[in-house]
Amino acid sequence: MTSIAELQQAGVMLEANEAVAIAQQLIRSLRAADGRSVEPPYGPPAPTNVFLNADGSVTCRGCDTIPAVFDIGIFLDALLPPSPRASGGLRYAVARAMLAVDVAPFDSLEEFSQALAKYEIGPREDVVRRLLQRSSTVLVASLPATDRRQPRASVTELRRELREADLRLYQQQVVMRRDEAAAPRDRTMLGVAMCIVIGVLLFVSGQLMQSQRTPLAVVTPPPPAVATPLPLPTIAASESVAPVAATPQPAEPGSVRTSAPSPTVRPPARRSSEKPSLKRPKSAVPPTIRGSERRGILDRLHMRWLRAAFRDDL
Repeated sequence: MTSIAELQQAGVMLEANEAVAIAQQLIRSLRAADGRSVEPPYGPPAPTNVFLNADGSVTCRGCDTIPAVFDIGIFLDALLPPSPRASGGLRYAVARAMLAVDVAPFDSLEEFSQALAKYEIGPREDVVRRLLQRSSTVLVASLPATDRRQPRASVTELRRELREADLRLYQQQVVMRRDEAAAPRDRTMLGVAMCIVIGVLLFVSGQLMQSQRTPLAVVTPPPPAVATPLPLPTIAASESVAPVAATPQPAEPGSVRTSAPSPTVRPPARRSSEKPSLKRPKSAVPPTIRGSERRGILDRLHMRWLRAAFRDDL
């Protein structure tokens, strides 16, 4: 007993007449329900649950009821070789059974079986046996070394695997939704960070421009007080100073000489029309910036080098 799926996995290519013979034998076995063993998983005929027997018969283990013409058409379409090896009439009949053409469908399996009979070549049992003989060598080399007598998976195991598959699918969807929700948040944070950086740069450039336009206050110590000398009296050239009278000598005896001492003339002090200047003299020392220099934000951030770089660029 060999399933059609095993033949396909081994690389056995079915001919058009072989596919039609298998479909005819399947319809025949489904009509005769006597002695037919059915086991899960249940469903329509498929390459996985349809088996070929050594006597040329075909059985479906998962078909608990007689399938419709539509199901047989889908099964036969999966067995047909490519178009050059299958006639157009056969493909048209299969498409009619699958309701793929705009014509009236087959009313029953008997009518569909009669439509397929014209594409058969030889007895059906012989065709199935020759197919098994042709693929026996390939099957022996390709079949896995497992015991076919082991029981198949139960319904409980299949349900457990289905729940695990649903759980994995749900986790993948949750991860995808989380990534989609995190993408706009990342873009928002990036925009906020760029706005902050631009604001800081604008603030720093404003500070630099203001410091360049506004002169810094220079505090210089007051010069020491210097006593202003009083103006000395000047004597005009036209004025003459009387000589200081000499000390009178004692008169000689025998002669009396009387003379009045001449008064000392002091020239009048010349009044100066100019008043002494009370302004402080300008200091020749160049102004220097002391510790009282106004400290900007770059000085507080220890980034004075950035100000010098901007000045060099300007």
